[in-house]
Order: sequence, then structure tokens, then C-alpha cells
Amino acid sequence: MCRPMYSILVVDDDPIIRQEICGFIEEYQRETGTGLVTYQAENGQKAVEAVCARPIDIIFSDVKMPLLTGTQMMERLRGLGYAGQIVIISGFEDYSLIRSAMRLGAVDYLLKPIAQEEFRVILRECLEQAAQKGRQEPESARTLTEDLYQNQHYIDLLLAGSPDAAPCLPHGTGLLCLADLFRERNPEEGRRKAAFLQMNALARELFEEPRLWQGVYRGLWAVVLAAPSTAEAAQALRQALKREKLRCGCCDRAVPLGELPAALSQCLDRLNRYFYDVPDLLAAVKEPFPYEGLMKQLASAICACDFIQFSGFLAQLFSTLCRDKPPLEDARRLLSSLLYRVMSQNNDFISVVGQYKFTENDLVPYMEETSSAMELRRRMMEIFHLYMEAVQEKRLGRDSYNVTKAKQFLEREYQNDVSLTEISERLGIHPNYLSTLFKAETGITFSQYLRSLRVRKASELLRDTNLKIYQVAEQVGYSDTASFYRVFKEELGVSPAQYKKNLPEK
Repeated sequence: MCRPMYSILVVDDDPIIRQEICGFIEEYQRETGTGLVTYQAENGQKAVEAVCARPIDIIFSDVKMPLLTGTQMMERLRGLGYAGQIVIISGFEDYSLIRSAMRLGAVDYLLKPIAQEEFRVILRECLEQAAQKGRQEPESARTLTEDLYQNQHYIDLLLAGSPDAAPCLPHGTGLLCLADLFRERNPEEGRRKAAFLQMNALARELFEEPRLWQGVYRGLWAVVLAAPSTAEAAQALRQALKREKLRCGCCDRAVPLGELPAALSQCLDRLNRYFYDVPDLLAAVKEPFPYEGLMKQLASAICACDFIQFSGFLAQLFSTLCRDKPPLEDARRLLSSLLYRVMSQNNDFISVVGQYKFTENDLVPYMEETSSAMELRRRMMEIFHLYMEAVQEKRLGRDSYNVTKAKQFLEREYQNDVSLTEISERLGIHPNYLSTLFKAETGITFSQYLRSLRVRKASELLRDTNLKIYQVAEQVGYSDTASFYRVFKEELGVSPAQYKKNLPEK
């Protein structure tokens, strides 16, 4: 294929600005007759992928972008040995960022709004410099990182059915497979490299001289096998992935480039079947989807901050979903609606949910992206528990909430050697402050409360079991029976033996 004389990449997260710059380049090309071809990227990450996919002579890039900023893009390109020219575009108020870019090797900069005449001058200077340098042919040996970026670029084009991806399919068709390898939408580079190598190794075991393209798509690992691409190859690939115990959705036959987007939907549908992985251990509810009765019970339990009831109803909901297996998008919408039901019924949850927006405890992304019902149920239990605790803290006030949590901890751990210091560390406050709070809230000291709690638990054991007194002492946290006798008598006015003797016969 004959390469155009010069390739230019325009990078900006604003599509209007990209189109404006591309328009300037097209007008310059018409007026001067210079051979130019223009590509676009919406952020620095996509720009790096484009550079690894094809030779790029000049880059016009915004400095402020998501995923990878202009300066971060330049640092990454420098690490990959990029020898082309980069012009930075920014606002006047970002001059410190422009200076950073110039130190990284930017040849010039443009300020927004971009003046066409100024752009033409800089473009002409860049083209003259490129002409003096001559053609920079890429090195034959490529790094794994470059292969990863190149593959990601072409996967995006292939799954969009873009004609620009036609050279990727030498036989005109390809097999598509989606594998569930990650639990995040944008896996870090190390995990993507591991997936890349794993699939390459698998393909080499199955086929002679395989050609495949790989990359991330909506948090999944997408593979397009370009050669060989037959129905037999599709079956072999599915069986191999199954042996590797990978969740995957594959198409049955090789399809031409224009049909890959439709094949993508088919693969997603097949992969979504793996979502329903909760074992059928509970009696599923007998009501039609969307399980209105069960959803009301769940919302009520959450609004009441009753975690025990919530856990039971949530287990029933997932058991029912995995029995009925509704379309996955319907199931995701149903689960997402639970959060909005709760916020509409209890205003306290609105601020709490907002507090965790865009953090690791934001529930909505998990509902939209998690590919395992079991994993989603676990995360829903964790996050809703966090939300309920935050609402309780808001209702009680921070100080009363800390005392309540300390009491709950003692109820669970009174048999052990618990201390005020241990509990204060768990709550993140100073032991002296917790001691003061405890006395103010309960009217007694922490040690007095613990002693009273242990005696109350001991009296219940004496009443309800046939344990010997030394066994009861051990059960409530006393290794010294004499100390137990003394404390018991001080609290109740009688010894443990007398207390047990005075109990009515059963």
C-alpha cells in the first residue's frame, strides 16, 4: 500500500475542535497540493495507540484530556521512541502545562481559540522540518507495549466495522470472541499484557501462524482471529477457552468486517449467560418479573437499616434471577432501580449515595459492568451495608454512633479479652475520648458496662444451660473463677451458686 506523504494526528476530547483542526488541514492541503492524511483521537491514550498502529509525522494535541493528558501522552511516546513532531494546544491559563510540554519536546504551541493563520504557519513549519528529516521508517523489532497499543487501536476499528480496519483481515473475514478476564472497565497495563500473551500462546497451540487482534472492549477482552477463520477454527477456539475455564462468548463462523458489530452483539449475549452463576439454594419467589413484592421488601429493609433482613431478601432476589434468567440488561435495570427506590423512600440515603459517587464504593458501575451474579451480590451486600451504617451514623450523630458501635462490638466479643483501646482503634478515635463518650451516653464507665454485660450473659447461661459454674465463667470471659464469683455477687447480690439454686425448676 502506498503511504501518503505526511500523516497528521489530531488529539482532543472535544469533537468540535477536532473537526475544526481537520478542516484547517484539508484547506491547507487543497491550497498547497501537499499530500496529507489526517487521523483523530479523543484522548492521549487513543493517540498513543494510533501512533503504534501506523507512522505519524505530526501530532496536534490538546494538553487537558481524560485518561491520558497531553503531557502524559508525550512522556509515554518518548518512552516508545516516537520521533515525530508534537504541537500542544491549550488555553492561556494553562501556560504552566505548555511549559511542561515544551520541556518534553513539543516543537510549538497554539492557544485556544485557534487562529487559522497561526495554525497554517505552524503546520507549514512542521512540514518543512519533516521534509528535512526525511522518511522515518519504524524499527522492525517491536516491543510488547507497542504491540498492545497497536492491537487496541485496530480492535476499536474492527468492532466499529470501520473500513480503515480492512487491512487487518487479509482474507476478508474474522472470528470474534469476548472473554471475561477482568473485573474493571479499564484494567491496568500489566493485566492487559498478561491477557495479550495468554491469548497469543493459546492461538499458537491451536493454529499454524495465527493472526489475531486483541484489546479491551467495555471491560472485556476482545479477540478477532483473522487467520485461519473457519467454522472449524471457531469450534476449536471455543473448546480451548472452555478448557482454560474462561467465560467467553464466540461467534459460530467467520464474518466480514461489516458484520463484526452484529457478531459483537451475539458474542455479548452468549457471554451474558455466564452472569447467572448463583447456585439455586433458596426457594425462589413465585411472582412474575420484575418481582415487585420482593423489591418492596428489599427497599423497606434497607430504609430501616435492617441488614439481616436485607441479606435474606437479596439472596432470594438473586436466586430468583438465576432461576428465571431474564435478559441481562433487564436484570441490570431492575437491580439499579433498587437504589433509586431506596433514595425516593428515604432522603437520608440521597446524600450518602452521593458521598460515594465516583469512588470504589459507588454501586452503579458494579451493577452495570459486573459479569457475575455471585460477585455482584457480594458487592451489593458490602456497599449497602456501608450505606446503612452511614445513614445510622447520620441519624444518631457521630458521638452516639460511636458508642452504639462500641456496644455492638462488646456484644460480639465479650467472651474475649477486649479493651477500650482496641475498640477505639477500630472506630478511629482516641481511647480517652471514647471513654468520655461512653460515660456520657450510658452513665457508667466502659469497664462497668463490660462487667455488667458479662454478668448478664452468665446469668442467662446459668438459667438456660447445665454448664458448671467454672464453664460459665470461661464462656463469658473470666479465666479466674474466684474473680467471676466476686464480680457476679457485686452485680446481683448473690453468688452464682445461690443464683442457680434460686432458679425455678423447669
